[in-house]
Amino acid sequence: MSDYTFVEVGGTYFLEWKLDSIKAVIDRIKDKAESTTAIVKWYRTDGEEILITSARLNFHSSRGKADLAKTLEKRAESYGFPLIHSDWDTIMEQLTNSIDDHLRKGEPSMLVGGLETPERYPFTYYPFIRKGRPNILFGFGGSGKSYFATLIGLMLSNRGYNEVSPVQPFSSEYLCGFCPPEITDCQNLEHGPSVLYLDWESSAIDLDRRVKAVGIGIGLKTPRLRYKRMYDSFEASVSAINHEINTYKIKTVIIDSAAKSVQGAFNDAEKIGILFSKLGGLKVENSLIIDHVAKGGNDPIGSITKINDAGNIWQIVKSQELGSSSMTVGFHHRKSNEGPIEKSIGIELEFEMNKFHNTIRVDLSESEVPEEGGSPKEMSTKQQILNLLRNYEPMPADKIADNLDIKKEIVAPELSRLKAQGKVDKFEQADGSSRYGIVA
Repeated sequence: MSDYTFVEVGGTYFLEWKLDSIKAVIDRIKDKAESTTAIVKWYRTDGEEILITSARLNFHSSRGKADLAKTLEKRAESYGFPLIHSDWDTIMEQLTNSIDDHLRKGEPSMLVGGLETPERYPFTYYPFIRKGRPNILFGFGGSGKSYFATLIGLMLSNRGYNEVSPVQPFSSEYLCGFCPPEITDCQNLEHGPSVLYLDWESSAIDLDRRVKAVGIGIGLKTPRLRYKRMYDSFEASVSAINHEINTYKIKTVIIDSAAKSVQGAFNDAEKIGILFSKLGGLKVENSLIIDHVAKGGNDPIGSITKINDAGNIWQIVKSQELGSSSMTVGFHHRKSNEGPIEKSIGIELEFEMNKFHNTIRVDLSESEVPEEGGSPKEMSTKQQILNLLRNYEPMPADKIADNLDIKKEIVAPELSRLKAQGKVDKFEQADGSSRYGIVA
């Protein structure tokens, strides 16, 4: 039996028996007390890499491993490649032991207190993107969260352009991921972006319009973000996300939004904990999570786990007159793991629309910080309900009332009117209860 190598990259494991021309790629691991399972893809590496088989394997099932070993031997030989050996049982045990050891031991311990670590600037994009910890930007629907996330993404993908940002006091210490250190201004160079926008909320066309509009507003000649439309939960998509990160040299991920990335289970502490755990395992330098507002208006919606696990949290609150083509937003710092709470920041967004009422340009400039208005209390009950249901899964009337901090006696008749207008659907449940959701 030849030696083998074992490498872990962002939650995906690679084992290779080079002398035997065999490689295994393991991802989507589910580690429970009674069993550990994962998707394992087996390859022959005689010249061009060829997939032998892909299957979910229970690492602690002797029968399952034995059956898979027989299948591998038959399929590997069917390709016409001479096998150096056929000891698949031993290979299977090496695979199992490697995964078990890694999962049980975790990161090795070390002594701290005497490490020689260089001083470094703690922010990638001051003051919103802190290095090495998840950052949250939350606010009500329509407050400009996605536009501002787009601005950050474009700035971080174009080194040198950050220093002339029209919005102050933003500053950046960031390498684009493509240019060598001596290149200090790469905005005119054609290379891919190092920011990946993971979108559970809208579509590629929506973000494309936003990227173009913000790019025109800041004078960026070739605005680009890498976009991925998401459907499964973040947990189920980690392998696919890691593939994007490794393939395209991604350094920053933007998650839009937290609630949708856990399939609407924003109150489930375990689901939220898994989101942050998996996010921390990605091989990226920075992450930004877009989120919505809890009742009360000063925290992200859902489990307190978000607040505990995030290193830097900002709330965005808008002020806008009806019919106006501009709005002013205030950024209010709600949490910092290290350092003081920053002063609030004001930004004005001026929108230019085409004849189809699509935004074609967004100009951003400094502004006075508006008063912390823009809360749902200033919206009609109807608009509050629609904003909530656009962002979350269907829910019963009492839960809608609880999230909006409005009496159920007020919410219930408004839901009936919205249903009559064809704006919401009523879904009858097996237990006799009802849930309301946006019309598809």
